[in-house]
Amino acid sequence: MAVVGGRVLTILERGWLHRLGGGRQRLELCLTMLLVLTLGVVAFQHRIFGRDIVVTPRTAEAHIHAGYSDELDGGASRFIASGDPMRWACDVKPGAKSVYCGKDMIFDPSGRAEGIDMRTLESVTLVLDYRGPSETLRVHLKNADPLGGAAELASPKPNKVEFSVRQGRQTIVLRPSDFSVADWWLATRNFTPQLSRVQLNHVISVDIATGTDPKPGLHSIAIEKLTFRRSVVAPAALYLAILALWGALICGYILLRVHWSRQDAFEKANAEAEVRSALAGAARAAESANQTKTDFLARVSHELRTPLNAIVGYAQLMERDGVEDRHRRAVRTIHRSADHVVSLISDLLDLAKVEAGKMELHPSTFELAEFLESLVAIVQLRADEKGVPLISDVGVGLPELIAADEKKLRQILLNLLSNAVKFTDEGTVTLRVRSLETEAATAALRFEVVDTGAGIEAGDLDRLFRPFEQVGEGHKHDGSTGLGLSITQGLAGLMGAAIQVESRIGRGSRFWFDVVFSLPDGDTRDADIEPSFDASNSSIEPGARPWRVLAAEDALANQLILRAMLEPAGYEIHVVGNGREAYEAVQTGHYDVILMDARMPVMSGEAAALSIRAWEARTGRARTPMIALTGDVMAHHLAGYRASGMDGHVEKPIQIQELFAAIHNALDSESLALVEQCQ
Repeated sequence: MAVVGGRVLTILERGWLHRLGGGRQRLELCLTMLLVLTLGVVAFQHRIFGRDIVVTPRTAEAHIHAGYSDELDGGASRFIASGDPMRWACDVKPGAKSVYCGKDMIFDPSGRAEGIDMRTLESVTLVLDYRGPSETLRVHLKNADPLGGAAELASPKPNKVEFSVRQGRQTIVLRPSDFSVADWWLATRNFTPQLSRVQLNHVISVDIATGTDPKPGLHSIAIEKLTFRRSVVAPAALYLAILALWGALICGYILLRVHWSRQDAFEKANAEAEVRSALAGAARAAESANQTKTDFLARVSHELRTPLNAIVGYAQLMERDGVEDRHRRAVRTIHRSADHVVSLISDLLDLAKVEAGKMELHPSTFELAEFLESLVAIVQLRADEKGVPLISDVGVGLPELIAADEKKLRQILLNLLSNAVKFTDEGTVTLRVRSLETEAATAALRFEVVDTGAGIEAGDLDRLFRPFEQVGEGHKHDGSTGLGLSITQGLAGLMGAAIQVESRIGRGSRFWFDVVFSLPDGDTRDADIEPSFDASNSSIEPGARPWRVLAAEDALANQLILRAMLEPAGYEIHVVGNGREAYEAVQTGHYDVILMDARMPVMSGEAAALSIRAWEARTGRARTPMIALTGDVMAHHLAGYRASGMDGHVEKPIQIQELFAAIHNALDSESLALVEQCQ
């Protein structure tokens, strides 16, 4: 690899980059243009790689059409054809059972069961006009393996989906995840997991028919347009190729920058030898600049490699069934990498909201002493690991209750305390709280965090609260981004405060800020504050009835994760793939709690929650606790979940302790098990 890299650098140096005066700038311009091109390919991938199949009344003659019904078997339905192959009707008589009536459009007129490869199918769109008494229709995509012979062709695998319709013209969009293999077909064969999976590699026909148990009457169906949206390149393969390409480009660019840096250093060394005495100061400045650039490149390289390694590791694991013992280290690496990326994203979002002025305060009434105790307990573990005593120095005369944004105040103090512990190897870290002035309705308090760490240079104090700025020797290897103190200062500004600092090298640092809080009138602490969730055991008590959980989640990977989290703890979990299935499951079963994904096909989580709450109100059924599973955690998203009838939320990526805590709080039961043994 090193030989190949050296040859590439030599070719670039002696070739076109050497002939172009602004080679470095041109290369960076090319990378920028390639980035724009990559974004364009991602944005317009369907236009580039799309291979749609569109059937209209004008193009329908290119396919073979065959209507069918159970009339020939003595049934109670009759197929009524028309001159238009895309228009037909089914007449269903009263008292009919097991009615089937519909129309086949055959993609394989040669009869060799070759079919069409639809493994990259993205959606099936029907523009139809329906007139009839039923509320559902069915679509079958029939798949026949050409190696299966005549028997496979005679009874191809029906991948079916039943969807809702209404009177009149409408557009129906179906996703591959909506399809499943028909039960009646599976019943005629020896069941295997492979046989029950949807297959679309040799689709020989599409079948549009009446729904299960259609209502008696005339069902008139007119298809204006049938579109199979597919691509010659699967999106996952395209994204993996883009990741591989950009991974190679980034590594090559870093190598090239290192080469240029060494070349610059060599040229400067030659110039320095000629005028050593006159350029001594300039040489030291150049060396310092080069070291800064090298540190920056090393940090960027680390931050890029860690997520890329996690993505590649996960892609390799997906090729295997399950996680074996030899893969556990890879799983832990992916987990740590994902947590790191989520932390970076959270910091960037917080910084963006602070700078845009969109961060808002949400005051609540809470006990100050209890708040400070919980704050110290959070940081105590990290302090104990380093062997640094953590001192809580709370003065007298402090108010019992204050009205403030507890979450943001905790975030400010946690960041200051965490930094103090991080950069203190010997001595102590102290949290000091003092009352400055107390009036009838307000109290002015001072919060101080004092450490005996390495301290900060006086010239670096002005840069301390700037975004992405890192000062002090301790920051060189901690892997942070330099956003924490910038966000902390912004949060303090929302409260009308400003964080101040004084520090001496070798003596430590002192951070403090003064805030004026409102005092509540009497004991008006919030009644809905949830108790803390102390995780010590993950199993339901022996002999107790297992809690029944309904989980609505469309992604198979997330379904497996939920099962892996809940079933070992003794929970009985029933998984459905969309909001409509969740709504139907609630009507036929009894569940202790519902976990509802916010975004799902067919029916969203919010729509399903509204339907379930409405059904509970109509039937008098007791309200079932419902928790949203979501990656959308902005304030307006959470308000929408509450408005739809959900009782709480768990943020994705799901952390097992947060999931069990949310279930515990929703059920309000001390007998719920906790999480550490399920990690």
